Amino acid sequence: MNEKMTQMETVFNIVRIYQPIKTEMVNKIGLQNYICSADRLLRKLAEMGRIRGAKQKGDKTKTWIVAGKPEQLTLGGI
Repeated sequence: MNEKMTQMETVFNIVRIYQPIKTEMVNKIGLQNYICSADRLLRKLAEMGRIRGAKQKGDKTKTWIVAGKPEQLTLGGI
């Protein structure tokens, strides 16, 4: 099946591949894939429970990981 990936799926895959990843990096990679509202999609994915994000000490933006198995990855308060 050669369906185009939705923007939300693309943002999820960016987080999945590059986790832990900061919001500004998701935005940069998203722009290369013609996604101009990656931060909005990050919030939507977090509301759906597919990803988790938290601000690390000294950071201005969140760092994101895929919400999955607890032993998969832990990062500070995420």
